[in-house]
Amino acid sequence: MRLQLKSIPAAALLLAGPALAEDVEVHGVVSMYADDDATTVVSPRTRVTGRPNEDWAIWAGWAADVTTSASVDVTTSATPRSKAWDETRHEVFGSLSTTQGDVGASAGAVYSTEEDWESIGTFGGASVDLLQKNVTLSGRYGLSIETIGRAMDANFARPLTVHTGEAGFTQVLSPWAIGQISYTLTAAEGYQQSVYRYVPVQRSFSETVLPENHPSSRLRHAFTLRANQHLFSDSAIQGDYRLYLDDWGVLSHTVGLRYLIHFTPGLTLRLRARGYLQAGADFYRDEYASTDGTVPTFVSRDREISDLLGLLGGVKAAWRFDGLGPISYMEVDAKGDVFQYTYSDYSELAGRVGWVGEGGLGGGF
Repeated sequence: MRLQLKSIPAAALLLAGPALAEDVEVHGVVSMYADDDATTVVSPRTRVTGRPNEDWAIWAGWAADVTTSASVDVTTSATPRSKAWDETRHEVFGSLSTTQGDVGASAGAVYSTEEDWESIGTFGGASVDLLQKNVTLSGRYGLSIETIGRAMDANFARPLTVHTGEAGFTQVLSPWAIGQISYTLTAAEGYQQSVYRYVPVQRSFSETVLPENHPSSRLRHAFTLRANQHLFSDSAIQGDYRLYLDDWGVLSHTVGLRYLIHFTPGLTLRLRARGYLQAGADFYRDEYASTDGTVPTFVSRDREISDLLGLLGGVKAAWRFDGLGPISYMEVDAKGDVFQYTYSDYSELAGRVGWVGEGGLGGGF
């Protein structure tokens, strides 16, 4: 699994309190993923934030994914990874941000590595508040340079370069509501298939097994609408819709809904639900057949680009305690999600069910 850093949209801050002014903040989180396809992932993460003054902030952090899997994707592989395997991914990141009046800017870098994959990424962004902070315009760009390898093959290395750009518009709709619209464009060029998956192609009198082959370029578009509405005295409802499409023919819709309740003192409860519907890539087939002896140019057994339906629901609780001696505040949070994915066009696996649990601890000094 590969963790990606994402910015928090302004629309997510309706229930947040005043900006923190602590000189140093430390946060740590441990999450665990498990599903009925014999995959578990344990992910510790930590982040340290320093603020030399009220206008500048520095972030640095580390994350890891410790994966154990004997999933269908592994056991059907025609490679040395045809048995259960363990793998650990490490990631370090750092960033610098500043706010100067109505203008904010940030920049940073991320480095990730695991046994058969390495990535170096940079990102930067800026925002400006207009019309007495009722409107915010934002932009962000990221570049990731990746190298895909293969276990037990030191000579195998394939490049992948990914450019990501995002533009956002946030509007204060009323004293109780915020809306946001954003557009994300991602362009990838290079090796984009699994080195471990092989695809059977049925010919007239025989079967040929080919290595998975995806197009070397991919252009992705995502349009997202978000809205936050404050309700009653201490709660808010947050909703979002995301339309995604790319030049591989994948089309998806994501709808999310969250309800937050703030209890005094310092307890916040969040309930959420999400639905995901996807139409698969044009070249994806559950079965490939050739009657004239030729084989398709692009073949895939990647269930994540097939037709699928995903449902998720969960709850999160966060507690904040202020004024604990030299510690100005402490936060403790815990969450749990359950999910189900259904694959209507993947004969090896009809679906998978799983859960994600997470616990975190943080504080300011």
